[in-house]
Amino acid sequence: MNDTMAPRAVNKPVWLLLLMLAASFMYLAVSSPSADLSDWGDDLDDALRESSKSGHPVLVAFYMPGCTPCRIMDRTVLSHADVKRTLQDFVPVRLDATVRTDLARRYEVQFTPTFAVVDSHGRLLSKCEGTLTIEEFVQFLKRASGVLTLPRGAGT
Repeated sequence: MNDTMAPRAVNKPVWLLLLMLAASFMYLAVSSPSADLSDWGDDLDDALRESSKSGHPVLVAFYMPGCTPCRIMDRTVLSHADVKRTLQDFVPVRLDATVRTDLARRYEVQFTPTFAVVDSHGRLLSKCEGTLTIEEFVQFLKRASGVLTLPRGAGT
């Protein structure tokens, strides 16, 4: 039998290829080096005090250890330059929902990641859950910060 008569390999279904690509993406997302989130605090009381001083709302990111969507958000969204620029108008804090169960209950965290924007008194202004794209997350932050901006003459 010559090379031209060798049996042809059977094409694998497209879904198998997609599954392999998704698995590769997930592996890379959770095995890549940690995102630099050094500018995020880990104490809500400290963040609320800073919010009172700066006038910026607090962004609380609830996560859980071993949460793959949380790691994906950390590495692909929270560490992105556009998000970091937008976060300059917030006091960011990350809380482990398995440790701070009191706050997870208070802000009705059903799953992670959950992002809550609160004022300097801890009152919930806006919330989103799950993984978002960079653009979606920036829009969430911009809408949430707009909650604090009153039109001129309002409230008088």
